[in-house]
Amino acid sequence: DSDVTLNVCLGKEFEGATLSFCGYFGQDDHRKHVHTYSHRVGRAVMHLGTHRHGADNIISGERYSLIMWSTGPYRQTEAYKRIAERNLHGEDKDEPDAICLSYTHDPDYGEYKAYPKGKSVKPASRRLHISRFTPGEAANKAMQLKVKGGDDVKAEEWSLAACKYKCAADYATSAASKVPPELL
Repeated sequence: DSDVTLNVCLGKEFEGATLSFCGYFGQDDHRKHVHTYSHRVGRAVMHLGTHRHGADNIISGERYSLIMWSTGPYRQTEAYKRIAERNLHGEDKDEPDAICLSYTHDPDYGEYKAYPKGKSVKPASRRLHISRFTPGEAANKAMQLKVKGGDDVKAEEWSLAACKYKCAADYATSAASKVPPELL
């Protein structure tokens, strides 16, 4: 977490390794792609820490960077503390742009993409995310993900189907736990 980030490309030969920028944390468009920056040796990019971004994969070669994060007294203000309270992600109303999804930051990553090998959801983050939904909304999300998982099975996208079914189960469990027992 920084207030301002400076990213200097120091060298080597490489392809790819672009830096994709999306919206700002806390805004509804935080998962909408706005720009992709291509590093060039000897050049730098500076951006606000609240500007959601991610390093894209290196296709070939090696890239060396000097990255500096700056923080200041703003972090002690009530305005920052209000913004910094999780969930920084906004309302997640719309379908995210795939390039803006992060398995480290998005508790609903598995609803859209398969986790990389050896990675998984952060349970506390996932529980917080799901708790925002009413029982009806959670049940609806479970049904939607079950259908989407079925589509992934038909396409033989096994890992993605498994992620969606797991997420559907999370929503279904949440919906059931919030409904008064006499209604079950």
